[in-house]
Amino acid sequence: MGRMGAAGARGGRVGLLGVALLAEATGTGGGCPVIPPHIRAKQKLREALALISQPREFCILVSDTIRWYLEERFEFRAPERTTEEFLYELQGTNLLTPDQKTSLGEFLRRCDLVKFAKYEPGPPELHDLHESAMRLVEETEPVMAALQAVKTGEQS
Repeated sequence: MGRMGAAGARGGRVGLLGVALLAEATGTGGGCPVIPPHIRAKQKLREALALISQPREFCILVSDTIRWYLEERFEFRAPERTTEEFLYELQGTNLLTPDQKTSLGEFLRRCDLVKFAKYEPGPPELHDLHESAMRLVEETEPVMAALQAVKTGEQS
């Protein structure tokens, strides 16, 4: 590497270090922006529609998405538990309304039938599962995020 190349490389590293330190000092993180759990969940649920012709894979993705969403949104450990363990522990919290808990239980049990009992639902039933998952995310997203979306006219 020539003299200018070495100096340029050092300057680039120093510049990156300065950006990282400035980001840390100002609290902007310096990394990629953090995507809120409800936005990430909606994106994953939209992506799941590509698997609608593969019921087992579709149900794995939508149920895993909801479990991870609930963990990130409410700091409620969900992914490593069985459906029954998860629902039992959820009943003792006020994280969801009683109707949401009932709907979530039905959703997870229906997904489990496909994932473990080899039940093969048709597209209408899979779309219903998808709508149920999307509805839960929309009903539980932070209030400020929902108000901002309405204010700016964004579709979530």
